[in-house]
Amino acid sequence: MTDPIYQFRREIDPVDFDLARCVVSGQVFRWESPAPGHWRGADGATWWDAHEVLGGWSVVSNQPSSTWDRFFRGDVSGAEFRARVTLAGPEVGPLFAMLPGHRLLRPACAREVLFSFVCTANNHLPRIRRMVRHLAEFGIPMTRPDGTVARAFPTLDKLVLVSESQLRAAGFGYRAAYVTQLVQELVARGGETWLDDLRNRPTPELRRTLRTLPGVGPKVADCVALFGFDRTEVVPVDTHVWQIAVRHYFPDWAAETLTARRYEQIAEFFIERFGPDAGWAHQVLFCDNLIHGRSRRIPKA
Repeated sequence: MTDPIYQFRREIDPVDFDLARCVVSGQVFRWESPAPGHWRGADGATWWDAHEVLGGWSVVSNQPSSTWDRFFRGDVSGAEFRARVTLAGPEVGPLFAMLPGHRLLRPACAREVLFSFVCTANNHLPRIRRMVRHLAEFGIPMTRPDGTVARAFPTLDKLVLVSESQLRAAGFGYRAAYVTQLVQELVARGGETWLDDLRNRPTPELRRTLRTLPGVGPKVADCVALFGFDRTEVVPVDTHVWQIAVRHYFPDWAAETLTARRYEQIAEFFIERFGPDAGWAHQVLFCDNLIHGRSRRIPKA
């Protein structure tokens, strides 16, 4: 049976939503632009084909418009969010003008988010995208109306057939072992059912449980909690967030290094300052540091 095709249009304010800025910011890794004003993306078994039109986007998908709205958090008013975050953290306010339309995304496929972020360890965005797209090649094909093919992110029963040597040959390096070990561990714990059950866990328990998986340290676990399980209060602390924390909030740490204790202190600080908007504030600060951080670093003594 052929999947239904949905076509819809979304009017947007560029101050509130910039598709390109959102999908290349390191939150998701399976979006590409085959031509100016044209973006294709996927999340789990959903694909989108979006063309920029006057005042918004014209979208074709195998899922209804509600799936697009959920992914891009269309239910959240950008103006209200910016007002809340600026009130809680005035230092973030000026960045909204520099990064118009940036939004925290809400992927639906926690499995894809988990395996994607395991690929991010000591890595850079172009290589991460190649690795995630390679994993997706093991998923079932989904043909778009124009004849091009998207891939559903593979289920565990597909991933369990992928060997470490295959992934090493594809350039995964030591992460190849993490991926194959992670598949085996998830299957042993109950597979997709166990992963889905994590959505019902309190956030502290979710973070602790994710950290017990192969290849999942504190930062990766928090990325998965934030993006894959919609825990918007969680802040993954990496090099960029460490630089942000030192520059804005903990200047006395300028000569120090990031430790496990400081990781938790920074995560707790963001929650205290921004509450359930901590993950959103983190995204704005993170992207600003990604673009401008080198010029703002505190020189070493």
